[in-house]
Amino acid sequence: MNRLLLYVVLALLAFFSTSSTVLGRSAGISPQPGLWLVESTTLINGVNLMDTIRAAQQQMLAELPPEYRDVVAQALEDPEDVGRDYQCIGADDIAVIMDPHAYLQRVNDEMPECRFNIVRTDGAMIRLAGNCDDADGFSGQFDGELRIVSPTEMRSLFFGQGRYLVDVDLPGIEIPDDGKVEMRLEEKSVWVSADCGAVSVR
Repeated sequence: MNRLLLYVVLALLAFFSTSSTVLGRSAGISPQPGLWLVESTTLINGVNLMDTIRAAQQQMLAELPPEYRDVVAQALEDPEDVGRDYQCIGADDIAVIMDPHAYLQRVNDEMPECRFNIVRTDGAMIRLAGNCDDADGFSGQFDGELRIVSPTEMRSLFFGQGRYLVDVDLPGIEIPDDGKVEMRLEEKSVWVSADCGAVSVR
């Protein structure tokens, strides 16, 4: 996947929930620090990106000579882990999650080609809307919400619509000549343990 399109997808999936003067606090909810399992689903023009990555991996392995197949398979991400990631959320991350304006600043800093604004906050939910403008990549709109469901669960759902005006090769995903793309980015994060083990704070 081309760098900017992948960056837009991953950056939107990389963050968690916030709200009101202090997100979640008005609802009595604060996420637990520690190790979280993040499960993501990304649809581009209606096609599941994670499924295409798995299929591309399997096809590549099938085309390799048998003597190289095991070595390459060990170097690749396990197909079952595509779309799954473990993240260590520390006290500083929790502070950002609980402050909608700090959260918004982080998103905008991490995505300089895009600009997001807070549309609405309600208890443990924040709704954002934004625009991306890059002549060499994606230009369009994103909107969605992020929610703290409980101290051990957070969810986000974003929709994007716009154009991608440079050549990009996404196996199994067709991008028309006019570059129109629609994205659906969904993430569920579940607390696993207070001990992050070998996973570093992000």
